Amino acid sequence: MRSVNHTEVKELVKSDSLTVVDCFAEWCGPCKMFKPMLERIAADYPAVTFVAVDIDENADFAAENKIRGVPTLLWYKGGKLVDTTVGVSPEKVLREKLAEHG
Repeated sequence: MRSVNHTEVKELVKSDSLTVVDCFAEWCGPCKMFKPMLERIAADYPAVTFVAVDIDENADFAAENKIRGVPTLLWYKGGKLVDTTVGVSPEKVLREKLAEHG
């Protein structure tokens, strides 16, 4: 899962396929614990694009998307936000959302 900036993520989410944006901060302990699980899940779903956006380095993106807590996952399909997950979610929940939106 690679880190992208505001400009890159705006282009990526236009895709017809599912794009999951991990909004995180370097100072966030739960984000650091959550990242390895997300990377495992991403490896199991090669058709889904997983990217990470540091909200401190991309404050404009965070403001536009009303990010109030991290980690937050934004789920995009066809350029539209289809779901939001705030906080650390169990792997089972994330896999269910992938099946729902994928």
